Amino acid sequence: MSPLSSLFVVIFFIITLFTISSFSDDDLFSDLISLRSKSESGVIRLNDQLLSRFHTSSKSPRGFSLLIFFDAVQLHNKTELNLRGLRNEFGLLASSFITNNKESLSSRSTIFFCDMEFSESQSSFKKFGVKSVPHIRLVPSTAVSLKEDSIQMDADDSSRLAESMAV
Repeated sequence: MSPLSSLFVVIFFIITLFTISSFSDDDLFSDLISLRSKSESGVIRLNDQLLSRFHTSSKSPRGFSLLIFFDAVQLHNKTELNLRGLRNEFGLLASSFITNNKESLSSRSTIFFCDMEFSESQSSFKKFGVKSVPHIRLVPSTAVSLKEDSIQMDADDSSRLAESMAV
């Protein structure tokens, strides 16, 4: 095989890999849009497998960010945590965002509101370093490491969740 033929084979291989990864990213984005549309409030329920699929299956920057509310249903009866109320506020924020940003919801630079429940996602809680709830993290499109590259919302702001997150 001549050097020129070898070069064409390598270029063809690289283009094929790039095209496959582009389709994969498009599929992931379409899946997120579909999951969001199936949720009444627009909040996507993530679990360990879905998070892994949306975070590690695509390269950074992904073209979308994730805002994740970490929940523990077994602690909903602890009134001092107000998890149920905070989760409702998070849903209102997601719904408001969707209502006020309809034209940009299918753009590749949008944010998806998600929640994770401890009993379904213990591995993800560990990956993020979540030790207590309420806990909210923004996973920017450029995040490589879930723990180091995500941004934790200040716990002092959790009493005014929708107000503080909308700022």
